[in-house]
Amino acid sequence: MESKIRAVEVRQAVDEVLRIVEPQLVAKRLDSVADIPPGVRVAADRDRLHGILLTLIANAIRFNEPGGHVMIDVGYPEGMPEDVVMLRIGDSGCGIALERQEAIFEPSPPARHPAESDAGGTGPGLVTSRAWARAMGGDLRVRSDVDRGSVFTLKLPKA
Repeated sequence: MESKIRAVEVRQAVDEVLRIVEPQLVAKRLDSVADIPPGVRVAADRDRLHGILLTLIANAIRFNEPGGHVMIDVGYPEGMPEDVVMLRIGDSGCGIALERQEAIFEPSPPARHPAESDAGGTGPGLVTSRAWARAMGGDLRVRSDVDRGSVFTLKLPKA
């Protein structure tokens, strides 16, 4: 996996992805809040970071109810190393059962019939997103409650 790691401004990357998904946010009447301080930079492949953000934000829209919300912020929990940036993408959607939370990052078996391909499988998006995050020296995790929503946490090295 060849990548071009360089300093990427997180707020700019998030804003660019939000512009792409804005029609879906409007169509579903979702509020979106991006609370990213200016100047936060990560060491990342810009294209892969955009791909991860697009997957996470598109999923937050897809698995949300009309009138819900999508939240994007940078967190600094106690005990987190200072050389790491933690970006959180959350939603008020259907959530993921605890026993499925790790499975969403594993490849799904191929569908046997075209109608099965949209029957709740995760597809390659989250699998690829976690692989890209790890290839850039970071990780991708989820915390979720059924009927309350999910928060995906993307950790990347600070630039």
